[in-house]
Amino acid sequence: MNKHLVRYLMEHPEVLDIPIMGNLEEIPEEIVLDYWHPFDAPRYHEFTVAGADGSYNHREYVDRILFVSMGLGMFFDNRGNVVEDFEPFIQAPEVSSISTGYREEYFSLIMTTLELKSLLRIAKKYSPELILIDGSLRNLITRHAPSSAWFGKPADDSPGDFVQSIRNFDPVDRGLVARRIAGDDPASFSMALYIEYLTILKELFTLENVFIAGISKTTTSYAVKIISELNVPDIVLFSHMTQGKGYSAGEFYILEKDEEYKWSLPEGFDILKRIPIYHMYARLEENHRVYRVEVIGPSQDEDMERLITMLQNISAQGYPLPLRIAHQEVRITGEDMDIIEQILIERGFSLQRSREGL
Repeated sequence: MNKHLVRYLMEHPEVLDIPIMGNLEEIPEEIVLDYWHPFDAPRYHEFTVAGADGSYNHREYVDRILFVSMGLGMFFDNRGNVVEDFEPFIQAPEVSSISTGYREEYFSLIMTTLELKSLLRIAKKYSPELILIDGSLRNLITRHAPSSAWFGKPADDSPGDFVQSIRNFDPVDRGLVARRIAGDDPASFSMALYIEYLTILKELFTLENVFIAGISKTTTSYAVKIISELNVPDIVLFSHMTQGKGYSAGEFYILEKDEEYKWSLPEGFDILKRIPIYHMYARLEENHRVYRVEVIGPSQDEDMERLITMLQNISAQGYPLPLRIAHQEVRITGEDMDIIEQILIERGFSLQRSREGL
């Protein structure tokens, strides 16, 4: 505990007065309820689900960064059986090879690629009716490509240089193809990895006869607005004005039609910008939070009711249980890092942490 900070807050509690966005009490409830469909789904378990999550951890040493990541895909059938597929990755780049301000983006690109690769492998093998992803589907498409800023120097390669090479491999092959092609130099590796990432994403998002649902806990400034007449985030409105299970009206969104996204993806990947993504909100259990839901696959109202039926029937404490299980299973802890560090020391590596003296 930081005693100085605690004393300051006790003496100046006014610094914790956070302005509330708009006066919700003044908003007519009926405006919001017009966009909300109360729905308590019947018990139904005759369907199959796949879900995935990723995790990473890292430690900085005097000369290197030890980076450990894993993606985990899980398949749940309608008889209580679970199949797991994981994709691990360990790398120890030089500290100076990745700019400090961009390390999280570099690590995140690797982790997300591992997560999607394991999920695609599960989906192609078992053909689930519902695929769950933690987070925004739109964000997966709009992820920024690596740039020279990530490495503090001009990059020798660009993502487009690796398009043809990546196409020669099956995206569900074990291990990261980018590593085989570009090696472990972070700059070249990340450029190739971005193409591998897009290749996996394209194959996943164009699967047929399946719902792909991204579940987000928060909203963003660019989220599709459902209740356009009110200048308050939809997730706040639905959370405040509704209590029971149900889902909102929604909107289809196509990136290609958005003036903010006129950039081009590398050759062969612009199809991702033409995929219709349905945006909506849902509460999966009474008195629990509302989530933003983005979906690829629905085409009519009956599809949405079926999707919400599946989501409600696999949720615990208001959140899809497959995603909760995947998150718990894949997490890379400090204890895991201790074990890996000890193995490396026993193999003769000299590891001195950069902040050891603190």
